Amino acid sequence: MRRGKKGEECDARKYLLVLVDHTPGQERIIDLLPSRSKAVLSHWLKTQQQNGSWAHLTEVTSDLWEPYRQAVQEILGFEPTADRFHVQHQLNQRIDQTRRELQRKLPEEKKEGLKGLRWILLKPSPQLSAEEQQRLRPAREAFPEIRQLLDCRDQLRELFDNPQIDSPQKGKAALEAWMVPVRGLGSNALNKFCDTLSRWMEPISRYFISRANNGRTEGYNRGIRMLVSRAFGLPSFQHLRWRVLGLLG
Repeated sequence: MRRGKKGEECDARKYLLVLVDHTPGQERIIDLLPSRSKAVLSHWLKTQQQNGSWAHLTEVTSDLWEPYRQAVQEILGFEPTADRFHVQHQLNQRIDQTRRELQRKLPEEKKEGLKGLRWILLKPSPQLSAEEQQRLRPAREAFPEIRQLLDCRDQLRELFDNPQIDSPQKGKAALEAWMVPVRGLGSNALNKFCDTLSRWMEPISRYFISRANNGRTEGYNRGIRMLVSRAFGLPSFQHLRWRVLGLLG
């Protein structure tokens, strides 16, 4: 969504920054900012700090957006926690990229084996229906690259879900061990994902402290989009902010 100038409708095609309190029992949107820039978030954090708000704040979760990371580091003095679902989403994007690369290289007679499987390939294996598993089985058997990709994806999910990984140190060791065979597959797309994982290792490994994530924020995002849709547009960013805080704050 985009901030509109006075008299213009708020454009829902670009992004605002939604700030959510994830404290159990106190979940709510605490503010809506007009852009995802470091300057905007830093100003908000400084203002809250000066007001004494969030004095006991110990953890901030965010997606893999460098301006957020820099703002939290500079103003609050600690690393944010990377949202695990954004990490897994990035891996899914790389899996889809690898599928497309593979499909382009295949002879015409073999391309049929991958057609219509995009969403099934991106769906977590435990969530596949019996019919989807049956449709996927021939591709896993015919294309070792696909089987390896899905196995790596499932192993990463199991890693995040493993209750025995209960510290950033253990998380970092497990993630680094996971990357060794993944890099060995020789996929450019997966190597790029591993590069991202390495670059964001500190925020990602912080997930294993309390397993905080931004799942609730995604629900609030859907609520905001629905609000904009039902209002048939809003006259300005400030008008939208008042609506959102009134209904979801």
